[in-house]
Amino acid sequence: MDRSFAAEPSTSTQSPPPSDSPLSPEQHQQFAKANQEAARITKAARAASFNGWSMIFLAICCVPFVLMDTTNIFVGVVVGGVGVVELIGRGRILQMDPTAGRMLAINQLVLMAAILIYCAWSIYVGLQYPSELATNPDLKSLNFDIAGLEKTLIWVLYGTVAAGSVIYQGLCALFYLNTGRRLRDYIQQTPPWIIQLQRGG
Repeated sequence: MDRSFAAEPSTSTQSPPPSDSPLSPEQHQQFAKANQEAARITKAARAASFNGWSMIFLAICCVPFVLMDTTNIFVGVVVGGVGVVELIGRGRILQMDPTAGRMLAINQLVLMAAILIYCAWSIYVGLQYPSELATNPDLKSLNFDIAGLEKTLIWVLYGTVAAGSVIYQGLCALFYLNTGRRLRDYIQQTPPWIIQLQRGG
């Protein structure tokens, strides 16, 4: 379960309280405000968790199709690897690691590149090597351009997937980059003793 932290950045430099004494009322207030701001930042952890487990699930789904098309090995490895990195990034965000945002953004761009390569290859293969249905001589007598329809469907299918990836992965990358910047600002503006408490759960 994701941990939520706190609110508006504080510029206080008050020293941490002794380990054997409770927090003062002022420190409780500082901690509560800091948790509100951190909760906004750590929303990215939930996004990374969703993306990570979704990618791992898709990678597992590729396994039964490996024997049908060896290209699915590439798809499964890349998608599974991206999922694992997303979960690692989630953990880093919860530990208030400012490098997590950049790592997750790069991870999304890697996934985008892999999807675009896969779509380009699939379009090339589909256009160069039509299916048996499109080349069936018995269907030519129907005066229906099955080969042309197949090419159109290939362009529409893989073009849509490619465009969707550019939009979704691109937005995710920007979201993670913004999260990294906000996290760096938060760490600079928040008393160190609060950061230590949040990292410790």
